[in-house]
Amino acid sequence: MARVAVCIVGSSDMPDEALRRGAAVLASEMEIRTIGPVVREGEQAVLAVIANSELGPVRLSQVLQRFQERTLFRYRLLAYGALVYRSDNLNVPPTDMEAIIPALESLHRVDSGFEIPLLGKVSAHLGTDSDRPQS
Repeated sequence: MARVAVCIVGSSDMPDEALRRGAAVLASEMEIRTIGPVVREGEQAVLAVIANSELGPVRLSQVLQRFQERTLFRYRLLAYGALVYRSDNLNVPPTDMEAIIPALESLHRVDSGFEIPLLGKVSAHLGTDSDRPQS
């Protein structure tokens, strides 16, 4: 089954609460299973969330459009985006935030049209670097 992970990337001066408000906007549009920790480095901060259910490409596009329209921070929102991953490609439950970060990194390398800054740092923060299969 495919699931969706959404990453929100903000400027370093954006408080955790502002990023979490962005996650709340997403939660109003789709059922969220997990919200990860805010991870910061340099001039960026990132928050990842996992959707509870499958979303088709059209619905996903609509959700991200609403997110963009409704997320008016006083701080700079650098980027946002979503990637779909298949839970049967993972050796750990799809409900676990630690499962999604390696999957996102893997898809990120394949999809050159979408970049998620700080994924390595998010992965290290969650302790998944040693768990990720070596390719």
